Parts: sequence; structure tokens; C-alpha cells
Amino acid sequence: MSERMKQVRVDINHTKKVQLEVAKFPQSSDAIVREVTNIISQQADMIVGKCAKGPNLQVLPEIIVDTLIGCCLDAFRLAAPELDLTKDELMENPTKYWLRLGRNDDMRGKVLSELKDTRNVWTTRIRQALGRAL
Repeated sequence: MSERMKQVRVDINHTKKVQLEVAKFPQSSDAIVREVTNIISQQADMIVGKCAKGPNLQVLPEIIVDTLIGCCLDAFRLAAPELDLTKDELMENPTKYWLRLGRNDDMRGKVLSELKDTRNVWTTRIRQALGRAL
């Protein structure tokens, strides 16, 4: 083996190039994972259409968000407590609100379902608008 070692030549330039390339690698895989995670999160938010907030923007406490959503839903007349009940519950204990929804229970049930769907859509939209605004 000592005879072979006499014939080995080290290419200093090649060794320096390899050393420079290796020095470019992050010291920890955590840095790579964090960077990739942030990029994936941002891209996913853009694809899904989520309202991503900037890092300097504030986060409202959930109780305030719920209150603001409730005020908006009230303005749209979508905050009636009956919208939290089922058709069967309202048929058993009818309220003035329930009776005004239609001529019979089937019509009222359809209107109730549509109002619940509309409320859910507006709740999501209001939450997104708050996210963009803050």
C-alpha cells in the first residue's frame, strides 16, 4: 500500500472547489425544513385562496371575531336563534320566525335550510375579510 501512496496526487484546486461547495450547505437540516415549510405554506395558501396575513399584522382574539361576525350576520338578518335549531325542533315548538318562513312545514324547512347555508357562507366571507383587513 505504501507503494501506491507514492503515486497519489492530490488536486488542490479540485479539493478547494469541493470545500467551497460543501460550505454552502446549511449547518443544520432544521434550516432547510423551516424554509421549505414556509414556502409550502405560502404556496398552499395562494392555491386554496386563504387570506394569509403578513407577519406584522395583528391577530384578533376569537371572541372579538365572533362578535364582529355576529353583528354582520344580525345586519343581514341571519342571526336568528332559530337558525341554530332543526326543522323538527321548530315543528315541535313553532315560533313566529318559523311560521313566517312559509305556508307549510315543508316550505319552511327548505327556507330554513337555505338560510343556514347562506349564514355559513357569510360567516366564512366575513372571517376572510377580517383576516385581510388585519
